[in-house]
Amino acid sequence: MASIYKHKNGWRAQVRRQGLPIKTKSFRSKQEAERWAYRVETAVTQDGFLDLEEAKRTTLAEALDRYELEETCLKKSPDVERYRIGAWKRDPLANRVLSSIRSSDIAAWRSAIRTCSATSSIGPLKVSTQQR
Repeated sequence: MASIYKHKNGWRAQVRRQGLPIKTKSFRSKQEAERWAYRVETAVTQDGFLDLEEAKRTTLAEALDRYELEETCLKKSPDVERYRIGAWKRDPLANRVLSSIRSSDIAAWRSAIRTCSATSSIGPLKVSTQQR
């Protein structure tokens, strides 16, 4: 449910839904706040509200760095995985923010790795689906 109220020099809209993060944004006019609140409420109803704020600020390289710090040390062969992560971070795809990366981008990267893996010692990055 959306709430719109006067705040400092403008208006603030806040959308709350049980089990989801609160979305809040400030606007110059009440009409802008109402339009934004309507769009967010519609997105919540249709999509379950997928918050992409962190994905818009985080590059693939940053996500790989975090993965390397938090998960790689738990692997049987952390050195091999670090090497593969380093290879992936040298790819131009690593400079893009996560929200802009599509499955087709990953598929193209995978295909490129497969075609050159015969001439390179770097194999494809193996993604584990096992939970630890």
